[in-house]
Amino acid sequence: MTTTCSVAARGGAPSELEKVNWIKMQVFQVRDPDGHTVWFGQSFQQPEGPKDPARQLRQATEFYVRDADALHAELTGRGARVEGEPVSQPWGLRTFKVLDRDGNQLIFAQPFE
Repeated sequence: MTTTCSVAARGGAPSELEKVNWIKMQVFQVRDPDGHTVWFGQSFQQPEGPKDPARQLRQATEFYVRDADALHAELTGRGARVEGEPVSQPWGLRTFKVLDRDGNQLIFAQPFE
């Protein structure tokens, strides 16, 4: 995954690349200027597709929000490509997915107890 080099070349400070076996992905994290953690990942079970620098991102995870249902309603109302309703996951996150204009999957999550 050459994305860590790309992030560092643009002034970011990515973490070390690590394998997360339970989700079968290689991931790294970057903190945004507000201190939020953004995770980037790529499957290590599926072969990589053709290298296209304009389409490096496929999925962005761990966008934490305060109210997943309200954000879902807002994005749906604005015509975003929302993929389904928010779902409460057994690991304590309420999540839903949105596709951006390039087809990248963005996952929004709200922690719950």
